[in-house]
Amino acid sequence: MKKNDIENRPYITRENIANSKAPGLTLTRQRVVDAELHYHDFFELSIVVSGSGFHITQQGEFQIVRGNVFLTRPSYVHGCRQGNNLEVISILFFPDLLDFSFDSLHQNQAFQTFFQTAPKLSDSFRFRNNFMLAPESVNSVNEIVRQIELEQKLKQPDSRFAINLLFMNLLLTLLRSIFSQKSKKNMEMLQINQILHYIATHYHNELYPTDIARKFGFSIRSLERLFRNSLDISPCAYICNFRLNKSLELLENTTLPITTVAMKSGFPDNCYYSKCFTRKFKISPREYRSQKTS
Repeated sequence: MKKNDIENRPYITRENIANSKAPGLTLTRQRVVDAELHYHDFFELSIVVSGSGFHITQQGEFQIVRGNVFLTRPSYVHGCRQGNNLEVISILFFPDLLDFSFDSLHQNQAFQTFFQTAPKLSDSFRFRNNFMLAPESVNSVNEIVRQIELEQKLKQPDSRFAINLLFMNLLLTLLRSIFSQKSKKNMEMLQINQILHYIATHYHNELYPTDIARKFGFSIRSLERLFRNSLDISPCAYICNFRLNKSLELLENTTLPITTVAMKSGFPDNCYYSKCFTRKFKISPREYRSQKTS
């Protein structure tokens, strides 16, 4: 897809849902045949409650069926085609506007995998390993959704509170249903989540793909294959990019010397850090800081 094709798609903004009775959250239930490609600046949680169809992205098209659950991140181009009795529940939300925090779930592996890791993965990997509700849970989810729909219609003084409670219950039901199933697909998703979480907590130390492979019981070739399939990148490149992005935060938010930024970001020396930084961002760390602080 060309850049202009993306720019010409409808862009749904924050204001479209910010004036609802429950700011930051709204729910729709739709029968979908074809939906043109579009993108938006909120998260969209989609639950397929009947039928089938194809979810379209810039990376291809992927079949979705009853029970599939997936999260669409902001600015992600997507659409749908060939819906066959396809009914999708979509919950559009801004995490920062909700009346509750996800903080207590950040250490929960199911939450990490669904909300933090899966949206980063390549479309072919995440839709091949699509999250699936247990069959008996589809009806439970439908019932919670009907209660949210009712509260949206009632617009009572306490409806905002009720909708937030129901949404929390829905999230808990989804996560428990999906990850109660010990399928090979779920195990692979949990595995890549564990590895990425490990990198995120050890990036500032000496860390090599061989260390990661040994810790998680992989051969180095199997680890390379997992990263290529799930992230379209090598483990070395992923670690380097992660460190570089962490260094951006230090350059923008601290006055630490560049050499200290390099060390705290996990780079062995300043010269190598500057070389990697300039290759990725087309500007030196010093120039980047100067631009951001001027």
